[in-house]
Amino acid sequence: MRRFTQDATRLAFARQRVVTGRDSIGGRRDEADLLQAVAADRALLLASGPQAPASTAPQHYPQPADPTQPFDQYGAPRQSQQGPPVI
Repeated sequence: MRRFTQDATRLAFARQRVVTGRDSIGGRRDEADLLQAVAADRALLLASGPQAPASTAPQHYPQPADPTQPFDQYGAPRQSQQGPPVI
């Protein structure tokens, strides 16, 4: 994955040189070589198959300690209002 990222970044810089006219020495050849490298890197990534993520997210949210206590959408206890709201 790292090699794919590096080659894709170098390809982007080479294409930027071509677009801005700063490709006087081998810019188009660099682009062609890097395009082949990116295609090979992509094929290698796809051939290796899916990989497990580095860290797995929890499948559910933790339950509050007291299920009878009302909680807001962020998990904080709701404040009971007595009287008009304070602004």
